[in-house]
Amino acid sequence: MSKTRRITMSALLLALAILFQNLRLLPFLAPSLPHSTLIIGSLVNMTIIIAVGYVGLGGSIAIAILAPLFAVLQGHLPNIALAPVVMVGNAIMPLFWYIFNIKMNKISQFLSVIIGSCAKFLFLFLSVPLVYRAFVGPNVPALLLTSFSYPQLITALIGGTLAIIILRSLQKE
Repeated sequence: MSKTRRITMSALLLALAILFQNLRLLPFLAPSLPHSTLIIGSLVNMTIIIAVGYVGLGGSIAIAILAPLFAVLQGHLPNIALAPVVMVGNAIMPLFWYIFNIKMNKISQFLSVIIGSCAKFLFLFLSVPLVYRAFVGPNVPALLLTSFSYPQLITALIGGTLAIIILRSLQKE
């Protein structure tokens, strides 16, 4: 794939991730509804993994970093101090995918998703409360703790699985 095509595809995938984040504006996916995070988070994670498989690690990391910035601008991230944590968390999953599935080619795509999803979950679960206490205040809201716990693992696993299905169908063409 040419450099121009790679940059163009990365930009399109970033636009898709931002579009998925804006699904919160639809009444049946309002942020107050529990399934909102499940659907939107899975779609954004899917986009990040498709990017690493289709355009490479650089494009995927760019999406992983830029998507939370747009989430802050759109008011979807509760505090700007959490943006860097979410950026790193988002970048962990494609990094693990790249290392285990593409670079080493040692394990299956599904195992790469499981490892990357668990790493992302653990990082966010441990880091969000620390950063919140350091920059916002000592009392971390229970909803914030819940949002950055098991839903992160579930959405990463679902998004990664959807990405595998899409990447495999793209390889067939």
